[in-house]
Amino acid sequence: MKAGLAEPSMYKGLLKQNVPGWRSQIYHENGWVEEMQKHLKNLNLDPKVLGQGPLVNIRFRPSEISNIFDPLVEVPDTDTRISSFRYNLLKIEDTDTEVIQPEIPTSFSFESGIGDSKRLKDRAKRTYQSNQVEIPLVHNQISEGFLDYLQKRYGRENARRECPAAGARSVDIVLKSAKGYTFFEIKTYNNLLYSLRIAVGQLLEYCCYPDVQIAKKIFLVSNLPPEDDHFLDYLRKLNEVLNIPIGYVQFDEQKREVVFQSEEF
Repeated sequence: MKAGLAEPSMYKGLLKQNVPGWRSQIYHENGWVEEMQKHLKNLNLDPKVLGQGPLVNIRFRPSEISNIFDPLVEVPDTDTRISSFRYNLLKIEDTDTEVIQPEIPTSFSFESGIGDSKRLKDRAKRTYQSNQVEIPLVHNQISEGFLDYLQKRYGRENARRECPAAGARSVDIVLKSAKGYTFFEIKTYNNLLYSLRIAVGQLLEYCCYPDVQIAKKIFLVSNLPPEDDHFLDYLRKLNEVLNIPIGYVQFDEQKREVVFQSEEF
């Protein structure tokens, strides 16, 4: 049996104590317990198990959410047992599941592009793509911890956060040295390449808009390890193509220390 993640929180594991009474009351008053009982009944399970005894809550650290249910298991649209996106409980045998591995191109191909532009509107089709979501709590923890990390090593007066930039935006963290400024952009998406894609555009705007070069180096900061050699190879290629050094920093928000950095600040 596989269950969707209903309420990720800060701790991983099964809580032995009861959920506080006022929370349990809210679950009953809002009809959430009754809703979950209906789901169990649809799966030919005993719905009374949620109406008797203590409620149990399963919690996770925010940093662990990125690897939960990845790769995803596709659920057919015809599955009538699912009536809510907030709480999903699916009775699926492992032998009946099929892991869907999307075909991701590994290189550029001009020949694979579409050369026919006729009737483009008539052949439009609807596509779905999962959204990448940042975790604000982790972002704040990294921001606070990484600023403290830099200030302890380079001096409190040489590291600042939320520094104003062009376009009414602000740089997450800025380090000042004799060589100039280094900009750091924090991203907590569960995909490192996606984080880099978003961060580079912002960092280049902060650094170069409208016709300047303020920072000598720019860095993406995240709590995720480098995914593979391709990610680091991509960073090296960006450094070759662009005239501004781009690096990556993996920061552990729990230990408040740098785990990996692609180059010196």
